[in-house]
Amino acid sequence: MSRSRWRTSPAGWTARAGRLHNLKGSAGTLGAKSVERLAAQAEQACRAGDATRAGNLVALLAAQLQALSRHADEFIVEHERDPASAAVPLDGDLDPRDLAPLIDQLRSSDLSALQRFAEWAPELRRQLGREAYAALREQMDNLQFAEVAAALTAQLLLQPAAGAG
Repeated sequence: MSRSRWRTSPAGWTARAGRLHNLKGSAGTLGAKSVERLAAQAEQACRAGDATRAGNLVALLAAQLQALSRHADEFIVEHERDPASAAVPLDGDLDPRDLAPLIDQLRSSDLSALQRFAEWAPELRRQLGREAYAALREQMDNLQFAEVAAALTAQLLLQPAAGAG
């Protein structure tokens, strides 16, 4: 990254520091500790007006974000490709009580909900149908955990009783 790109006005430094602060907070919420740490250091460098240090840290941060994205993609592809690895049985009707731990994780914005959702994916797809599952999958991809928890709760409560359909 060009150091000249990091030479800017005080207002520019403040804006960059603010964006890095937001990234730091989001990374902390998600448990991405290395991203959180680098964003905090880059934020401090921006607040100090240190173009060299800020540029170097942002380059490291970009690499860390790319690695995180690759790992997340690999995780999702692996779990969607091999539904047999899911720890959830695919027989019978889905009991909403079985999803209580997932819904609790979603409500508390726990990143382990990603793993649990992937484990439940085949059964959710079967029970909810393609469109409803696709909507939930998109919300999970966007880390909209509260929305997924609410949708799961509502959709499962509306499912017909066993043997009714």
